[in-house]
Amino acid sequence: AAANTRKSRGNALPMTALRRRTEPMKIFGKGINDTENAKDYQTWHSMLRRCYSSLYKKDKPTYHNCEVCEEWLHFSVFREWYAANNKANWELDKDLLIPGNKTYSPETCIFVPRWLNCFKNTGSRNSLKKGVKRSGTKFTARIHDPDKGPTHLGTFPTEDEAHAAWRKKKKELLLRKEQEIRGIDERIFENLKNWLESESEF
Repeated sequence: AAANTRKSRGNALPMTALRRRTEPMKIFGKGINDTENAKDYQTWHSMLRRCYSSLYKKDKPTYHNCEVCEEWLHFSVFREWYAANNKANWELDKDLLIPGNKTYSPETCIFVPRWLNCFKNTGSRNSLKKGVKRSGTKFTARIHDPDKGPTHLGTFPTEDEAHAAWRKKKKELLLRKEQEIRGIDERIFENLKNWLESESEF
């Protein structure tokens, strides 16, 4: 029997091909864009890229084993949550509410200012302790202050001294921003405080 086809401009096109044309293309093999693209689409797309792009995770290994909850694989569902929770120029975060969390979901994610989203970042990729860079035979420390920008903390003879200066300034910054952070979510301040006081983290 002849294959089930539909004529298109004089050419026979198999129905299986027609179905492939109308089915939504999955983003990184997982996400389903089942609505119109909009500004919130980039946030959704970036979230999927962090979890399911092997090239991205090769460059950012901290995202190894990260995943997106089943419901957020549909853009339309994520879009509703985005509209209800997003604030202009804030960023999506998955582990400030629950330290070590690897799953993007409505229960684990929150929008925060960029400086807060980057609070744990050191700005460097090396084997030295957090906040420390080598400078010849000595070591430098610096932080990013959301009110002052990149701030040089000094040059020190040892890695431990440079790290101690970075950690001390981070604690000062956390206390200075305490009310702002608590206003976003109480858990974030307590989690960051515990992070800075934990020897195992450093």
